[in-house]
Amino acid sequence: MEVELIGDFRSALSTLMSEYQDERSAKAILLMYRMLEHYKTFAESFISMMENPVEISMMWGLLSLLALNTTNPANTGEITPIIRITRWLERIGQKLKASNDCKGIITDFSKVKGDTVKVDREIIVLWLNVIMAIRNGGFWDKVSFSENAWESLTTIYNKAYQNIDEAVMRIERVAKIAEKQARDIQNMQVMQHLISLGRPRPDRATLPCNNLPVAENRRFFGCQDMLQQLEEHLLPSDTNSHFSSIALYGLRGIGKTQIALAYAYQKLDELDAVLWIPSEDYFSIQQGFSRVAVDYLKLLNAHSQSYQENMILVLNWLHTTSARWLLIFDNVNTHNALDDCWPVSTHGAVLVTTQDVLVATLPFDIGLEVNELGVDDGAEFLLHMTPNRKRSEGELNAAHQVTTLLHGLPLPISQMAAFINAQNSSISEFHNLYLKYEQRLHKQRKSG
Repeated sequence: MEVELIGDFRSALSTLMSEYQDERSAKAILLMYRMLEHYKTFAESFISMMENPVEISMMWGLLSLLALNTTNPANTGEITPIIRITRWLERIGQKLKASNDCKGIITDFSKVKGDTVKVDREIIVLWLNVIMAIRNGGFWDKVSFSENAWESLTTIYNKAYQNIDEAVMRIERVAKIAEKQARDIQNMQVMQHLISLGRPRPDRATLPCNNLPVAENRRFFGCQDMLQQLEEHLLPSDTNSHFSSIALYGLRGIGKTQIALAYAYQKLDELDAVLWIPSEDYFSIQQGFSRVAVDYLKLLNAHSQSYQENMILVLNWLHTTSARWLLIFDNVNTHNALDDCWPVSTHGAVLVTTQDVLVATLPFDIGLEVNELGVDDGAEFLLHMTPNRKRSEGELNAAHQVTTLLHGLPLPISQMAAFINAQNSSISEFHNLYLKYEQRLHKQRKSG
């Protein structure tokens, strides 16, 4: 029977039910019936996301073929294919249900389109692999499946299920953020109304302002491609642009904060407000927003020590202002740290730095990984940070060796450059010293 639609599959299951009436097969086929709705809803959602018409008949055809093969009367031994395959169908069906539940919450499906396609692809490829593995092994002619026969199939299934699970988890995170943003918009509207009742005009701010934590690094090195990517996407000075966000992620000491600072200073003359929020934990975030409200924007209703209220005032200002602004969350450690302080606005830009790749996925538009410096770039960086040194071949070779020892991490390289400058030594001398006293040098650098 040719199966292209869910109705065809239901008919095929009814036929199988009448042919194989043993208790185990009957229970498994009934379980397939219950899972069908999750597969159907997922397929409909998948189709609605695609810009061009897509064909999903293969899903129903494969499921039908799988059910037909696994109910083969030859398979009556200890390990029944229909039981195991149905369990797999059920587990994946539960994941599809979780994904389906998210679709009613998410408004921007472009954020989950890639993961939805991935889930669909994993399902199709999984059932193809299982069917081909079973058929190529000639298991249908045997009385029962051996444990060895199932080992390779289970490996295929486990890998596919892991990929599906990870994709659905990402979809669930998008839904969680979307739900929170919808709630935030509602709360912000209420807060805006309440604040407006307390004064005759919207909150006024002292502009221009910035609270960048350190002076501009005049010796900032490289990363021009990264700065260009930030500029092309964020466009914080364009008030007609949509709200935009980027997360910079990478190892500790890789230079994420320095890149964020360099970009912030690059945009100072174009923006009305550049706001820097230390984000190691939620208290730091609240405290950072409070300082912005009291000391920099100088919002009318801001009061010292009223951290939560001050944060809401700043978020409200970002929501209602026509000013051009850039908000930077530095060193975010957990994926839920920004749940209660993510701005709701039609314009402006948010830049985040984090060590955690999971943090860099949501709710940001994109995540950019900051990688270690290559040996050549690292050597140039060390030479750049140790001016007035002769650029001899020996010094260049030593710079390459030091970069390799420090794994291309900009922060340790800059710290060692500071030591070289303080000791007024050559890079070659420092390299020899480092090899001899590595631990002592790092300890000295940390304490001084």
